[in-house]
Amino acid sequence: MVSVKSARRLVGHAGAVAVKPCSAALGSSAVAIRQRQGDGRTPKGVFRTERKTALSAVILSSGLDCPQAEDRASGKAGQYDPGG
Repeated sequence: MVSVKSARRLVGHAGAVAVKPCSAALGSSAVAIRQRQGDGRTPKGVFRTERKTALSAVILSSGLDCPQAEDRASGKAGQYDPGG
C-alpha cells in the first residue's frame, strides 16, 4: 500500500499494479513526519502490514511494523518513546 498523506488516500498494490484506492484516517498533523508516540503525526516510510482487523463492514484497521529499528534507536538516543 502507498499512502498519499496530503490527499488522505491509500492505494493498494499487487506487484507494480495499483488495485484499490481508498480513503484513510490519519493523525491530526498528518503531513508532518511522526517522531514520537502521541505527536498526532502519521509515520512516513515503507512498512509491512502485520495484522488486519475488520471493525465493521466498512472499517478496516491495519497494524504496521512501526516503529522500525531506526525509529527505536532515535527514541532511545533522544530519551523518548517512539510509539508502538
